[in-house]
Amino acid sequence: MWWEDKLVRTLRCRLRQKPGVFGGLLSVIGKEKAYVGEIKIIHMGTNYMVRDITIFVDDEAHLNKVVSAIKSFPESELLEVRDEVLEMHQGGKIAIRSRYEINDISVLRKVYTPGVAEVSLLINKNPALARRYTAIRHLVAIVTDGSAVLGLGDIGPLAAMPVMEGKASLMETLTGLSAMPILINTKDPERIIETVTSIAPTFSAIQLEDISAPRCFYIEEKIQEKLTIPVMHDDQHGTACVVTA
Repeated sequence: MWWEDKLVRTLRCRLRQKPGVFGGLLSVIGKEKAYVGEIKIIHMGTNYMVRDITIFVDDEAHLNKVVSAIKSFPESELLEVRDEVLEMHQGGKIAIRSRYEINDISVLRKVYTPGVAEVSLLINKNPALARRYTAIRHLVAIVTDGSAVLGLGDIGPLAAMPVMEGKASLMETLTGLSAMPILINTKDPERIIETVTSIAPTFSAIQLEDISAPRCFYIEEKIQEKLTIPVMHDDQHGTACVVTA
């Protein structure tokens, strides 16, 4: 798609409440060959209107040209240039929160000690009960070494974290499952296999993500042999599901 390689910025502009001013501003942006996306009215007054205008530009140099042109446009004032993508990622996009508000000692005794011991003893006697009395049944691990991130290539596990958080957000929204990114700082297939199988008791499924070929095929096969829970490689199975659908 045309927007995939573009920078996205939001311009907050105050424009005089006068016919033709807003249209003129859009023409200025268009003359600088920037694309216009979403437009929001932030404030509407008697003499002025404040709007947020999302634009798509090629790079920072292109953005600076657009900004200069807007600043030269009469009867409008550029109040702010915002990077809403970075703003949305500040602090991360996912979080683990308690289902219960711990607001008194009675609740604390039930969710933690001493009450939690009863649940642990039940699971110790019958491990199958872990799916009933813990979050395991809706936890999914999203595992990556960051070696083949879509559109970015081998950027490593840490830089891949925003992508994994995005996957987790989508999974929660579309399926109700809680996904946890697992960043593995090695490209050694055997170490990845060992790590995933060691942490597997925490999860009800494993999703391998953005691991380069041909290692991904071997890693997936070996993990499937060792575990009884579903194991999928998103770049294979996810793509196959979309194509089949």
